[in-house]
Amino acid sequence: MIDSKRLLDTWLAPEDAGPPVACVATSFAFEPDFFEGQCLPRFLGINGVRGETPGLEYVLEEEERLAEVRVSVLVDRTQNSENRNLRWDLIPVGLRTGGLVHAKVTILAWERYVRVLVGSANLTRAGFRSQIEACVVLDAFAGSELPEGLFLDSIDAIERIASLRPTEVADVGPAGRLTASLNQVRTLVTGFGLQEERKASAPRIELVAGGPGRPVLQQLQGMCRSGVPRWAEVLSPYLDAVADRPSPAAHALVDLLAQTGDRGLEVVLPVEQLPGRTIVRAPKAITQALPRGVDVSFRMLPIDQGDEPRQVHAKAIVFGNQEWVVGMVGSSNFTAAGLGLVPNAHAEVNIVMSASASSPTGRALLKLIPEGPELKPDEVEWEVQEDEDESAELPVPWGFAECLAEPGERVKLRLWLRPEDLPSQWTLLTPADVVVLDADEWRGAGEPRELTRKLEQNVIPAWLKVEWSKGKEIHVAEWAVNVLDPALLAPPDELRDLPAALLIRVLASSRPIHEALARELEVTGDGNGAELPPDLDPLKRYSSTGQLLKRAREVSAALEGLRRRLEQPVSSVASLRWRLNGPVGPIALANALVRDVKSDSFVPGEPSFILAELALTLSRTDWEQTGRIIGVKPVRKELRAVLKTLSKLGAGMETEPGLRRYIKHALEQVSA
Repeated sequence: MIDSKRLLDTWLAPEDAGPPVACVATSFAFEPDFFEGQCLPRFLGINGVRGETPGLEYVLEEEERLAEVRVSVLVDRTQNSENRNLRWDLIPVGLRTGGLVHAKVTILAWERYVRVLVGSANLTRAGFRSQIEACVVLDAFAGSELPEGLFLDSIDAIERIASLRPTEVADVGPAGRLTASLNQVRTLVTGFGLQEERKASAPRIELVAGGPGRPVLQQLQGMCRSGVPRWAEVLSPYLDAVADRPSPAAHALVDLLAQTGDRGLEVVLPVEQLPGRTIVRAPKAITQALPRGVDVSFRMLPIDQGDEPRQVHAKAIVFGNQEWVVGMVGSSNFTAAGLGLVPNAHAEVNIVMSASASSPTGRALLKLIPEGPELKPDEVEWEVQEDEDESAELPVPWGFAECLAEPGERVKLRLWLRPEDLPSQWTLLTPADVVVLDADEWRGAGEPRELTRKLEQNVIPAWLKVEWSKGKEIHVAEWAVNVLDPALLAPPDELRDLPAALLIRVLASSRPIHEALARELEVTGDGNGAELPPDLDPLKRYSSTGQLLKRAREVSAALEGLRRRLEQPVSSVASLRWRLNGPVGPIALANALVRDVKSDSFVPGEPSFILAELALTLSRTDWEQTGRIIGVKPVRKELRAVLKTLSKLGAGMETEPGLRRYIKHALEQVSA
């Protein structure tokens, strides 16, 4: 339970889980490059390693997978945005009461499987690779023994965290995608046929969310079914103990115990063993801050120091009596803020399990917190370790509510502002320090709550720099930029304006699209002017019936491959748009045929004929299968837009009247 060595493996798809459909995660500390390079590839099922400079095949597969899946990460407003792939959303959230959004919960959804991860690890390299963490993995699928309510509570917990974002923006863009993901997960969970409640004698498991007005320990009352608990154990890397002051967390925990008779409290602390020295990573004041009338002891957490000592970041509380045991794992440190005991409490999520002490689950809970030798407070050194969960960074002022980008030749930024929460002087800049807007210009425009700015570039920045003054000090923070519709994002340069002949070869290949396209681009360079090797003479290529038949078979295989690709169920309308309008979709092929109508890669009239066959392929596609998840109605709507585009392209092609009529007839077949 308390281990981070294999934490990344929990992001891998279980057997028979089906394709990924949605990922929603929360984290306090966050490293976008680690998330994008280590977590997402495992969830998406991408083969290979991303590396510092991803190879072409990896980039192509990542683009294709991200276009088909909704990914949302909610982070505290104090976190920097950094560069990232804009096909997934980074949503800043925050508490106006002064606490932090500290929860670490992830929902991974595949077509036939939902996994919920609740624990102590941030989405960072340290959290997954070098720190000692605690994590509970909850799996929902047809036949799972866990109760349905546990997963629905997890969805509700993330919805509460999502409500901590500014509310000025309608349910569009990243907010709309997050809502759609959570609704889809809820539909998946309720469709598994899970039991609503577990038997009274069975181990009990619940989700407990903490925050302002939601004390964590208060929610644990009554979970020890066989009488009142008489002992408790605590593991936490951070303790808010101050000399001559009682610990609110310790007093709240002791209040759960019996008020008379024998009562015990063990505090397990991270320790670093050096030659001749024992250093306890905790404030010594904790020895004086614990309640009186309780048998208190301090114990060492036994860990393998190895070559590099691993910092303890796990948080756990266990309590019970001789017959029943209760254990909690999650994001709550043993502090007043972590346990929701103060107005500026943090937003937390924990999993609580309880069972008979003699059951397998109960015995596991009794071993949840490893206990080492007892520590004598006066015989060790005490040294407080830095709390990485306490940010020294200033958050973006609340007045900057939302920034959404629309792709184009000139990027359009839609800004939502809250005048009542803006500093008096501020400036918005791109990462390249180009001014986007400042306070004086905004006031001159009438102090609008919503406005649009155009950039002199076609590349969307992942964030804007916010500079503001407070007194004589200048502060700087990063404001995350998300995309209104990721389906409109331009593909990587390698995928733009690909020749029709190359697209036909890729679609006809039996290899996965990303592998086939990467292989073709490696052979032809950037793809521009790609021709059919090995013969470069078009007259020689098409001088025999055998060559024409070979070409006809290749086109037929390509259109059949496209049909199969289009019939794969999509998880969202955005995924469907990318599949129809993306670099290897029907619109890309049609545009390439129009561009290459006079290319040496084709004989006269061939592009027009292929365009008509493309239309007939769309008429033979089983669109109900495509819309199996989202419904066929939105699929038909997007198909009508595709047909409108194809009609314009067909009407504008320079070709024989007979072929033009054939194209028109083929398009009418689809409409019918």
